[in-house]
Amino acid sequence: RAFEISSTWLLPSLEHFLRLSVAVYGWRMVSITHPHEFHRCKGYGLSDLRTLSEYGGVPPHLILQYRLGALTYRPAFALVLDAATNSVVLSIRGSFEFSDLLTDLVAAAVPLCDSKSQQLGRVHAGMLEAAKNILNEVRTSLVEALELHVGWRLVVCGHSLGAGVAALITALVTLVETPVTLRNVAVTAFCYGCPPVMDPELSQRLKSRIITCIAGDDVVPRLSCHSVKHFKGSMLSALKQKLPQVQANLNKEGGGGEKEDVPHH
Repeated sequence: RAFEISSTWLLPSLEHFLRLSVAVYGWRMVSITHPHEFHRCKGYGLSDLRTLSEYGGVPPHLILQYRLGALTYRPAFALVLDAATNSVVLSIRGSFEFSDLLTDLVAAAVPLCDSKSQQLGRVHAGMLEAAKNILNEVRTSLVEALELHVGWRLVVCGHSLGAGVAALITALVTLVETPVTLRNVAVTAFCYGCPPVMDPELSQRLKSRIITCIAGDDVVPRLSCHSVKHFKGSMLSALKQKLPQVQANLNKEGGGGEKEDVPHH
């Protein structure tokens, strides 16, 4: 089951869960993205936890679990109760520390298999490992929260790296290892500036559960091993086509003298 998407619901939800996706970054990010609000709130006491609560609009007693520092394959996250939307929300931070970059750069495509070892698709290796680690870390708190709040939804959200991990957590809990508690729970991911993390076939299977939002020509949602190889090939092809013209221009500038060797590599 997924959220019913309508125009009256979608835009307010995108704004609401974006705020939670930013809040998990802590006071440093909010000081950049919302400086007036940051100063009005006296810098949230330069506390990441206070920023999560006050900027994210989550009372402290509704913050169930959090880790606001990152490790390799373990981005920062917060698990909270969101009474405004009747949702249990898992918000995952984007790249903000060196260990996050290591997770980003392990970008090989690896198989994602279901419980019967049937391949569902191919996904980003580093972010899959991060998704598994976070899911294992919050599993007990998550299941307890959904058992206590019957009828609530599970929302997984994040920006950049956090968006990619959120998308893969959604794949894990709906297609791979769905706990009994989640079988009748609506699961939806809100992914902002999400990098390419899964192949088209798997993306198609999850399109009713994952909502992505991209700002203009943001490079992150277009950056993958495949796109880099394609860009390299296009550049080499363009250079090859232009090479005779470059040679002619060099000869012309040289006054028709001896031809200079133009490097081919």
